[in-house]
Amino acid sequence: MLKKISSSVAPKQVINALITLYHQGKIEDILSRAPKILEEYPNTPILYNILGTISVEKGQKLKAANYFRKTIELLPEDPDAYNNLGTVLNDLQENQEALISIKKAIALKPDYAEAYNNLGVNLLNCGDYEKAELVFKKTIKLKPKYINPYLNLAFIYSNTNDLKKAISIINDYLKYDTEKDDLLIQKANIFADFGYFNKAFKILKNLQRSNPGNFDIMSNMLTLSKYNKLNPNKIFKNYNIIKTQNNPSKINKRKSVIALIGFGRSGSLFLHSLFDGHPEISTLPGYFFKGWFNEKTWPLIKPDFQVANWRETLAEKICNYFEPQFDASSKKNVIGRPNDHTEWFAQNLGFTQLGDEQSEILQLDQDAFKKCFINLLQSYDTINNKDCFEFIHQAFDKAYRNPETDINKLDKPIFYHIHNPSYFERANFNYHYPNAKSLFIVRHPIQMLESWIMYDLKQLPTLLEKSSSFENNYELTKVLQASNKIPYALQYFLNPLNVLGSVKGVKLEDIKNNPKKTLGKITQWIEIQNDESLYKSEFVGKKFSRPSENFNNISGFDTSSIDVPLGRVFGEKDLKILETLFWPFMNLYQYTQMSKEDFLQNLKIIKPWLAKPFEFEKDLHRKLPNDTPKLEDIKSLQSCRRYLNKIWEILEKDKSYPYLIEPLT
Repeated sequence: MLKKISSSVAPKQVINALITLYHQGKIEDILSRAPKILEEYPNTPILYNILGTISVEKGQKLKAANYFRKTIELLPEDPDAYNNLGTVLNDLQENQEALISIKKAIALKPDYAEAYNNLGVNLLNCGDYEKAELVFKKTIKLKPKYINPYLNLAFIYSNTNDLKKAISIINDYLKYDTEKDDLLIQKANIFADFGYFNKAFKILKNLQRSNPGNFDIMSNMLTLSKYNKLNPNKIFKNYNIIKTQNNPSKINKRKSVIALIGFGRSGSLFLHSLFDGHPEISTLPGYFFKGWFNEKTWPLIKPDFQVANWRETLAEKICNYFEPQFDASSKKNVIGRPNDHTEWFAQNLGFTQLGDEQSEILQLDQDAFKKCFINLLQSYDTINNKDCFEFIHQAFDKAYRNPETDINKLDKPIFYHIHNPSYFERANFNYHYPNAKSLFIVRHPIQMLESWIMYDLKQLPTLLEKSSSFENNYELTKVLQASNKIPYALQYFLNPLNVLGSVKGVKLEDIKNNPKKTLGKITQWIEIQNDESLYKSEFVGKKFSRPSENFNNISGFDTSSIDVPLGRVFGEKDLKILETLFWPFMNLYQYTQMSKEDFLQNLKIIKPWLAKPFEFEKDLHRKLPNDTPKLEDIKSLQSCRRYLNKIWEILEKDKSYPYLIEPLT
């Protein structure tokens, strides 16, 4: 939580009005008044601080950092201003600048507990767990009832395999607050991490009884269900997900919704480009719209329905928060991906390089959209987030695809690209559309991992040129942690939410090698025509292709991306580990020749290997600076090993995984 600065040089009545508006949650009023106030009072630090805090709440971290820098310029001796900047820079992984700012805050205020906690977070970011532990302990001495250092210490002890200390530090704080949900959830997660699933589930179940609307509790119960064979359908059914923020739907004409669920390097964006121009489909280009169903979006966008111009306000907010959807050259962060630098994101997706010459930018007239959207709302006094979601698609169709479309005709299926969704996002979507048909695009998992990791490794020469030291070098740390993508990919295939609704898997390889047959299956399943537009990779009528210099190109129907041999990253032993851990999935989708007998034998062979670094990690480690810690001492890699061992235990016990998605046949 950012600490608010209380002093300013501006007139008291202006300051008090701003503070009142902030505490009332009237963010849009502040944003509308800010330009005029700054024009009249350009040296008002409290306003820059408030704007910075608002930007943080919106996930606009880069913008927030600039506001806090301006606050410091005007209040160079205010420790809170430096701490605010340090908090944001920690989140942005700008570790060196963050450290300077945090140390300045402490120098100005030696007993500043929040700044010390930020210092500990900075050390964690840099992988220095020992120093971070000491700093968090000092933070607790300064402010014993401050929860953050307890959470951070629990994280350290959990990741250093010290169950006793992890649980003990949580219990220390619970002496002050016996009902602190965040701490109890973390306590449950720690027990689960160490294999005490029954203890973990008992904590969560007790929490759910007293907090039936807490999504974090449900999502953690769902996560546990894949280890305990709990029924995720039952957990989900009993959970009354965010009903309080949604009025009943006022429109019931929508024929169906198709969710395209994708993962990094799986080819979901390519498949989306095939459906973008289909005349029977309503969709938005790309996945800039990804964050609509996360927990923060609707509360942020929802207008005051008592105000006469609420429709215009809502249209303006949509265009503002999802600006990259209308202009891919926008530097605003995508609301569903708050930590991504959107300019980089859009470029790498290919939305600034559309067309035959790869020179066109996705740019759409916002005014045209607003006009259509506002017209749709004329007969409504209020709407909920589900209706708004549908109206956005309808207005998009009218504005950019077919101006002759009947604005009130809402029976076209929505094709929604929910790329790599969070638990909340996926569950919230499923709540609103329990009968949605979800297309789960899959690719050879080891090939996908190699493609993903290779992108990280390609950065290494440039990073080494910039620095000859590993210490406090976040970029090099992230490259070294490339193996953490392995458990991330496993979690993608083992997500308990995969069993909710109608979910079918479609292989990227089948789309590439046999597009007519595969796309025919998909269209038949989602009940639309196998239209000729399906064989054109386009967005809003413009040719789409990913820039190959950044990624191995998955665009188009060429098979170069799926024909590459395995072993570009992983060694022979690595490949055996991965093929064994992924075997139930790979066998189901015919990605492996390994028999079940060989799989069972390999389970025993790979067990001792799981405690050691991968071959590619050893090779990578040899290329890093001399001050790089030993692989065995890197905590994140230890955590990765623990997860892989946990997966191994599931396979050893059950010989398969729960929640595997059945292929579309």
